[in-house]
Amino acid sequence: MIRQKRRLWIWVVGLAAMVSLPVLAQEESRFENALELSLLDSTQDQLSRSALWLARNVNSWFGDQPFDEGGRVSGSVSPGISWREDDGSNASLRFSLSARLPNVDLFFGRETEDDFITDRPDSLREQQSARGVAEDSQRRFFGGIGKALNDQVSFRIGVRSGLNVYAQARYETAWEPTESTYISFAETFFVDADRGLGATTTVNLGYLATDRIALRSRNSTTVSRKKDGWDWITASGPIKNLGRDRDLWLDALAFGNTREKVTLREYALIAGYRQPVYKDWVIGEVQVGHYWPQKDEDPSRQTAWGLNANLQMRF
Repeated sequence: MIRQKRRLWIWVVGLAAMVSLPVLAQEESRFENALELSLLDSTQDQLSRSALWLARNVNSWFGDQPFDEGGRVSGSVSPGISWREDDGSNASLRFSLSARLPNVDLFFGRETEDDFITDRPDSLREQQSARGVAEDSQRRFFGGIGKALNDQVSFRIGVRSGLNVYAQARYETAWEPTESTYISFAETFFVDADRGLGATTTVNLGYLATDRIALRSRNSTTVSRKKDGWDWITASGPIKNLGRDRDLWLDALAFGNTREKVTLREYALIAGYRQPVYKDWVIGEVQVGHYWPQKDEDPSRQTAWGLNANLQMRF
């Protein structure tokens, strides 16, 4: 009788343990998820606090007007990975901080050197990462200060990796010929040791077809004293807004140089989608593209598929 009770007790305890294991595992998973989310929140909070502390201190070095009188700070950290059928895969990390302060503007980060010095627009920098050619080794640290004279004219001076000094002067304007049409123009003059004196011209066109769908065209060209020809890039296509920070788009991309043997270096079709993945400050983005590149030594144009994915944590 005692043995039967012991066996029954063992079976009951064993059954209870088996039933409780999934519950315990679920609770452990919830705890781990909560810990990860709390770490994400604390990281974003620390980045925001550090950026504000830095901005307040730098602002005080250049004048008496306090930070609270119009100071604004924004930044992002963006890890990503890209793959090209003809070029393999690579991982990257971009980050940037921009502060519009009452006494001076502050900026620093890690970006593809060519894009930052020549002031290529952000929307076309994204297309460069989608092409999978902006390897992480091409990114450099940069930092500096600037001043906006008004909404159209601004100046910057700073240093990049290796203590190389550069300077930029920028003019930008925009207008709306009709209620559904948008045009923007920007001209940036730059100078640094590697490129000499140069200029980048950017023209963006937009047409609002419906409340949710727009057609856009982004175009940029760069010329510098130490490089032959004009580098140019263009991307055009529709974009549909699916809600706050949710966008779906298709772009026809082309880029090249007017003095190279192959003036049309590459063209592509790229589809992309972005949406928030945590609250409203972690944004996920995926782009899939089909590319037609051509090299100088290759008389025929090749084809390749590509994939790009990244996260952007804003602070």
